[in-house]
Amino acid sequence: MIAPITQCLIDQDPKVQVAACDAIFNITKCYREEVLKSRHFDAIFYNIITLIGTNHPEVRDFAKKVDEKIKDTVFACLSTK
Repeated sequence: MIAPITQCLIDQDPKVQVAACDAIFNITKCYREEVLKSRHFDAIFYNIITLIGTNHPEVRDFAKKVDEKIKDTVFACLSTK
């Protein structure tokens, strides 16, 4: 389920990138630690960081939202161990 969404993060259309960020955000919200353990996590993380540097404000804002959700998830997982 995550692989096609990860590919959408590198699409040239900002609308597709925003939709992919939103999907990753919601998946991370629901599946939390499982996303961190996913074999696609490195690609997600790399592409989100890349999108934070984009010139398109909506894409950048959504990418920042995903970045914060990932950070929150990491801290939550660390605090329960």
